[in-house]
Amino acid sequence: VGILALILASTFNWGREEEPPELVDGQIAVVVAGGDNGDRWRSLDQGIYQACNELGLEKPLLTLAGTDGQDRQVQLLRREVEKGARGLLVLPGGDRDLPGYLQEFSKSASVVLLESDADTGLPCVPADNAAMGRSLARWLAEQTNTHIALLDSKGRSPGVAERQAAFEAEMTALGVKFHPIAWPDDEDLKSYLALTLATHNPQIDMLAVMDNESLEIAAEALPASMVRVALCGIASSDLSVYNLDSGYLDAIVYHNEYAMGYLGIYQLAAQMNLLSKGPEGEVLHQLV
Repeated sequence: VGILALILASTFNWGREEEPPELVDGQIAVVVAGGDNGDRWRSLDQGIYQACNELGLEKPLLTLAGTDGQDRQVQLLRREVEKGARGLLVLPGGDRDLPGYLQEFSKSASVVLLESDADTGLPCVPADNAAMGRSLARWLAEQTNTHIALLDSKGRSPGVAERQAAFEAEMTALGVKFHPIAWPDDEDLKSYLALTLATHNPQIDMLAVMDNESLEIAAEALPASMVRVALCGIASSDLSVYNLDSGYLDAIVYHNEYAMGYLGIYQLAAQMNLLSKGPEGEVLHQLV
């Protein structure tokens, strides 16, 4: 099965021969909601590095807020502002109160969001989450699976909620039935999925997952379930691509986090008056 890919940006001029400008400390901080696995965000971090290198900015460390929700992310953002950060690049978590805090931080620092604007109205470099959800639904509609399940991941982040809503709407429009699997907050996902897949009646033929971290965990849970279930989902990590190539996943919709990081730094630098022009090359938004 081929990879469904959502490309956020596809033409950049990587071959510039000019000398890079002298490094400037732009006092930029990057805070990302999600798991504590640094490898998960490698592509995003590489995009940030490329943009900083072109702009002559000191590359910020990518800080992971983990999965503890709003409190941890707010704590990290407050710490960065108190340390003197003038610019914040943020991939927001799914907690409902976070938009208010982001608005508050924007009074003392420039803020650019990644993937979703979290209903803040702040500048954002978006992923087309709705398009990704619809693409996965259309692929599933072409398969011959008789019992499709969807792992409910709406609480993971605003972007994941957008993907899932579009996926559900498209599946309904296409007349494809699916069974939602709720994930209790107090349950370990790997153990919960292994037990659910093993005991579900009727047996699940295909499981769809809306976020990268949960998809990786689902791939680990399958052997323990002792049943044959196909997996598909929305992902962007090296491990998910490896799992696809190795046959542990049947299909992924892959979005370009490298481009998100790259464009996010350019947009943030523009807001901080650290550059006078945008990145070279045409920014494309297209489904391939």
